[in-house]
Amino acid sequence: MKKIILILVLVILPMLSQAQGYHTFVDFHAGSSPSTVGTEFSTGDYRYKNIRPALTFGMNITEGYQVMPNLFAGIGFGGYTNFLSYKEHDSSRYSWTETKFYALYFPLYANVRWTLDRQRKITPFADLKIGYQFGVSLNDGCMTWTSGDQYYVKPRSGIYFVPSVGVRFGKSVGFNLGIAYNTAIGMKFQRQHTTSIGTFDTFDSVTSGVFMLTLGVDF
Repeated sequence: MKKIILILVLVILPMLSQAQGYHTFVDFHAGSSPSTVGTEFSTGDYRYKNIRPALTFGMNITEGYQVMPNLFAGIGFGGYTNFLSYKEHDSSRYSWTETKFYALYFPLYANVRWTLDRQRKITPFADLKIGYQFGVSLNDGCMTWTSGDQYYVKPRSGIYFVPSVGVRFGKSVGFNLGIAYNTAIGMKFQRQHTTSIGTFDTFDSVTSGVFMLTLGVDF
């Protein structure tokens, strides 16, 4: 991952001498995952399944240069949160859906964006952000409250890779509407045994993708 970021920086730096202008992008995004992560577990009379990121939202700020008429290159940072949804069943076959607000993610990334024609009031663009994101727990992440083993979900740091496409409106100041896909929201599932309180073992580590609607401005 570090080698990829270094290569991107080495490619971007020689272009700065031909830069046509410094720009800032501010983007807001929100979305959901269409599929579950596949993790299931049971404890006592309860079973947990259909785990997925039900709602993800946040923002990114990118600073950089229009190194060519069509090409922007820069670096940025952001933050977003994740609401995790899962279905819970009890021994009576009754089931319900729970939603847990469990993590924050903070990405640092390199960004390239190709805009077809910035001189037009309406023009399409393609964007790619690649870097590393840090996951931070907001609470203990406990998913179960039974007398058996306790199960937890925690964020997992890792690659940040987000391609997107959309339309830019405006000239000197642009408003951007697009569709993006966050390919790698990492999470890990841990178990605390009733016979060894305070000792956790990770029994599954997964990555989920999220489709997002993006809305932003550049100036």
